[in-house]
Amino acid sequence: MSTLPAVFKYQAIETFHSPTERTARRWELLSKKHKYNIQNINDKPGFESGSYLLEYEIWTQQSSS
Repeated sequence: MSTLPAVFKYQAIETFHSPTERTARRWELLSKKHKYNIQNINDKPGFESGSYLLEYEIWTQQSSS
């Protein structure tokens, strides 16, 4: 009997002090090979004036045994 891997999704939100920092992080997430699958990257306004958010999903697979 074969078992399918379990898939987990995590929500990540990072805060930055400038849109340039946020853009640099976005490119880092998109350009590097990661152990995890990163999807749905969104720029959002920060909770305070002068802050900027980057929201994304981290998908992982773990084999169940």
